[in-house]
Amino acid sequence: MTGAALRLLLAACLGGFAATGLAGDAQPPSWRATLEQDLHGPAVTWTGIVIKAARDGDYTCFVLQRVGSPAAQTFAACNPGAFSSALFGAGQALRVRGNLGEARERAYGPETFAGPLIAAATIERTALPRPPSPWWHDDFYYPYGYPHRWGIHYWP
Repeated sequence: MTGAALRLLLAACLGGFAATGLAGDAQPPSWRATLEQDLHGPAVTWTGIVIKAARDGDYTCFVLQRVGSPAAQTFAACNPGAFSSALFGAGQALRVRGNLGEARERAYGPETFAGPLIAAATIERTALPRPPSPWWHDDFYYPYGYPHRWGIHYWP
């Protein structure tokens, strides 16, 4: 039995694998191939920190770490055009609006990513909300940073 016939027989027995051969041989679909399905997902607005950006033809695809998620969730978004790495590079905060696609492995240019895609994304830079600074009561330096004075020179 030849190698090609053995692959086809094995693929038929295992079922569900691509006709190209074993599961390890198959390449993940590009994000453009799954775009039609992803556009049917719910509309979301997520904020994330850029992990990396990759060019895919005339698009730039971002992989972001979601802010405000209890789990460390990562997601991807692609937008047409070239973006400055100083303004849209790793560590920058972006607000992404679009339709949420399912989490699956996709190819983004030379990279692959197995996570959700926000399709038809609009991307804008944003600042992360900072938590309020802690305020505590110190009896000696109450409340304006001055020590208490008693007697004739008293102020609150």
